[in-house]
Order: sequence, then C-alpha cells, then structure tokens
Amino acid sequence: PNYEVQRIESLSNIFDQGKIYITVKKSSDRKAIKLLCSKLREKYPQYSNIIICVYTDNKIGMALANGFQSEISNDLKKENWLALYSYHKVEGEYFDENPGGYLSGY
Repeated sequence: PNYEVQRIESLSNIFDQGKIYITVKKSSDRKAIKLLCSKLREKYPQYSNIIICVYTDNKIGMALANGFQSEISNDLKKENWLALYSYHKVEGEYFDENPGGYLSGY
C-alpha cells in the first residue's frame, strides 16, 4: 500500500533501536501492511531492533503517528491504529493487526 512516514525516533544508539510511525489507507490489506513493514525494515538497516506503528491516513491517524494522543479517546485510537510490527535479530518478526485491542483492558 501507499504510505507516508510521519515520524522516526532513534531510541537507543547502543542497541540500534528505532521506531517508525507511518500512515496508510484504512482499507489496506493486512498482509500487504505486513509486507510493507518488512520492506521498511530493509530500508532502515541502521536499526537492528525496529518497531513500526501503522495508523490510518486521516486526521486522527496522523495525530497519533505524531504523538498527539492525549485528547483522543481509546475508541478512536483502537479504530485508527491498524498494526504494530517489530523485528529483532534474535526474536525475529512480530506482527499484530489489532494493537489497540488491549487499550480497553486497563
């Protein structure tokens, strides 16, 4: 799917950790999103530990991707946070297509 990188954070130089926040169309296929995340991992080889958060390409999703979460309800967060991808050399790939599912549990 078409995507836009909204923000990149380098979390730790010691462990080469990075976090990338992207937006895509809400109708994007989950398998296509996972493949996109794998390709983004290859595009940013400086991060041996990477987390990619995928949000919708609307006003709410862009706000979430840019860290403006305080005034957004948990329901809107769940609706607009499409996927979470992580990769670590030892642990491998992890993909969650419902990362906001835990938000109501607490």
